[in-house]
Amino acid sequence: MRRHLSILLFLGLAWGQIFDPMTGEEVKPQYDPNTGELVKPIINKYSGEILSLRERAISDAQSISMYHWALYPTFVGATFFVSLIGIMNLTNDEPWENSSFLMGSATLSLTIPYLLLNQGKEIIYPNDIINESEKKIYKSSFYNKLNERRILYSIIGVPITAGVGFLTLMVLLGS
Repeated sequence: MRRHLSILLFLGLAWGQIFDPMTGEEVKPQYDPNTGELVKPIINKYSGEILSLRERAISDAQSISMYHWALYPTFVGATFFVSLIGIMNLTNDEPWENSSFLMGSATLSLTIPYLLLNQGKEIIYPNDIINESEKKIYKSSFYNKLNERRILYSIIGVPITAGVGFLTLMVLLGS
């Protein structure tokens, strides 16, 4: 009986330890300060460092291409002017005389490009995330990073829009 107990104790201690394969050192369990739950360590293949749940979500969000968001300001401007021209043709009136038309056009010009560019960004959870609190942490970190990158690329698109507007103005004034 003692022999079996010592074998079970040895195996339990060996399997209960988490080792970093790069260094061979024991990894201490980390707990999320917000929920108090154990954060499952995942080791980055390239650098060998341990990633927390938030870091994994940020890494996954950074792997998504966001270059198309540089066109958002251009789409907003184009949608705004197209809707103003449509209002002028439908009502035979100047759009800035009626503030509801102007506000509707501005809202439309911000919403339509956002909906078109934001398609297909559903979150895919890693296989080891199974409970709801881990999913919440992962989802909030993922979408926060995605929103930061979306804003960054939209700001990068402002000079493109300014350049297109300047060239259009020069062509119109030159004619």
